[in-house]
Amino acid sequence: MERPEGFVVPLHQSLVTPQLVVGAPRQITFLVGSISAALSFGMQVLWAGAAIWIPVHGIAAYLCRNDPEFFGVLFRAITHPSYLGTR
Repeated sequence: MERPEGFVVPLHQSLVTPQLVVGAPRQITFLVGSISAALSFGMQVLWAGAAIWIPVHGIAAYLCRNDPEFFGVLFRAITHPSYLGTR
């Protein structure tokens, strides 16, 4: 079946793939980095921020290795309203 001219638009792959920073989603990376930076600079102990950021970022990157949309689906499932009193 031929498609009419003008109904097919080629998309670049960067428009449909999630933005990952060092293997983890961009929002999670910036959130964890900001929290660990605030704790390390607030306590004036730089290793405390690294002790939080490295394992949490590693876990986030591991979870997104097979499914880059893992956290998007997780947050959608958490905020999804319950029906019929199932929760």
